[in-house]
Amino acid sequence: MLEKMNAIEDDPGQEETGEGLCEVYEDIFIQLRKFYIHLQSECRIPLAELATMISLSHITRKKGYALPTEIKKDMRLSRPAVSRTLTALEKKGYLIRRTGVSDHRNVELEITEKGENVVLEEKNRIQNFFGKVKTKMGQQDMGKFLYYMKEFFSCLSETIQE
Repeated sequence: MLEKMNAIEDDPGQEETGEGLCEVYEDIFIQLRKFYIHLQSECRIPLAELATMISLSHITRKKGYALPTEIKKDMRLSRPAVSRTLTALEKKGYLIRRTGVSDHRNVELEITEKGENVVLEEKNRIQNFFGKVKTKMGQQDMGKFLYYMKEFFSCLSETIQE
């Protein structure tokens, strides 16, 4: 894959016509899938549940609770997908649902101490993995990579919303 990317860097005209670029995208897609599979094998809970708990944790830090619609919006998931995941997390004791205090029509979600501990444990596991990658890649290159990934995902998010 690096050879293909270097070829595009060496011949900017190639990028404009798209020759070889599709192959690079395909390679990136395959590598991301391999990374996802590896990450799932390292985590003790499904990644969808972990991502939901991280989202829930971020939202509840701001106001003490979250609404299912906020999780749906934050994660760009369907209502049934959010409902299934929240039910699984509740059964595991990672979150509690309660009737809304200010509006009894709402269901408020709160992450439990057990849930927070799982999030912290999994984040540490992932951080250790990325620490190994950073050691191999080098501090400066990892910083550049993360900067460009953030830019890429920002543009990707804008494009999805169009």
